[in-house]
Amino acid sequence: MRPAEMIQVAFRVCIPALFCVCGLAQQTLPHQQTVDPIAYTVEVSVPGQLPSEIRVSKHSSGAIGVAPGRRIPAANADPGKAKLERAEIAAKLEGETVRIDLNLLFDNDRKETAATYRLRESEIVEVAGLPEYGIGPFTLRVVFAKPLVEDRTPTDQLQIANNTASLEILRFEKASPSSPTYQLEARNISNRDILSVALYIPDPENRAASGQTASGGRARPLIKTGEVWKTDVSIDRSGRTTSQGFVPQPPRVKTLIVRAIVFEDGAYEGDPEAVAEIEAMRLGRKVTFITAIDVLEEALKQGDREPAELIKLLQEAVYAIPKEASEDLLAGIISRFPSLSDGARSSLKFQAESGIRSAKEMVIRQIQTFEESVTRSSAGVNLHAWLALTIAHFRGLADIR
Repeated sequence: MRPAEMIQVAFRVCIPALFCVCGLAQQTLPHQQTVDPIAYTVEVSVPGQLPSEIRVSKHSSGAIGVAPGRRIPAANADPGKAKLERAEIAAKLEGETVRIDLNLLFDNDRKETAATYRLRESEIVEVAGLPEYGIGPFTLRVVFAKPLVEDRTPTDQLQIANNTASLEILRFEKASPSSPTYQLEARNISNRDILSVALYIPDPENRAASGQTASGGRARPLIKTGEVWKTDVSIDRSGRTTSQGFVPQPPRVKTLIVRAIVFEDGAYEGDPEAVAEIEAMRLGRKVTFITAIDVLEEALKQGDREPAELIKLLQEAVYAIPKEASEDLLAGIISRFPSLSDGARSSLKFQAESGIRSAKEMVIRQIQTFEESVTRSSAGVNLHAWLALTIAHFRGLADIR
């Protein structure tokens, strides 16, 4: 696994929910049966809604995202000012205290922490909310978490269909009889390196679909010729969510489709619509990295500035990077795939802008990490060296040779 170069995107398409709950990557899942020596639950209570929960421990943290209930015109009166997209309540364990942050996420990808609370077990805090952003009051309470138990709700069964000739399926089976996770092993039997693999699980009965796309770069391909690639594929518990809660239903047989693969030379096998989506996301990332490199190279020329001042300028310049895909970018993809349906063409903009946003967030995190190191360091930092290394890193991610 090469985390600096590998990009894996999971998605699920369905009828949108009014309240979105999403765990962070390290969130412990029930079926893993991980034993946390000390675990707490943060209860988030909003008037008129069922409480939401965030489980935290030494091994896991989490967050819930809440869309503002209404917009206050005065808060968004300035057309040049970034506008709030959503709020996030994030929690993690720090010793015997649970740290809870109320974060604001703006449409230029800026993230600000509006408030921080540190609570011990049984403590409660009443939060007035942020009425200027349409966020009403809510209550936070920390309690000891209930032990994790294995979820024995039946899972749907997966079979596999391969739309490619160069990816040989070696193994596809459940991680354990009750697990919702399948393990896939496949070999690249072609004489070319594979950069991307698109997997897809249609669910027409529920008007939904899910899947994931894994990608590498030309410097570090996803699957070199002759190599074996391993990945996990998760499937939902069998059932549906209603106003009365989760209702189990008999397990169904679904099909995991190896929808497409893309080679290092740009050739592909499988569904051209999937390949066009991969290309849209790749180009969205690439143009963003190139813009960020220009910003960083300009900063190299200003070596006489103090690190804190230059970091602030970098952050503002990166926040200002457009997150909309250009018409030229989209037209270029369509010209390469002229047979795309109208629906596929309309999805290219979403895919390209997903790539733009993921790259922009990566650049923002890189600058934030450096800013934290500057704050911690008493001996000073080598700003020039960091800029040079960061430029080289993003040149690699953008496949610039």
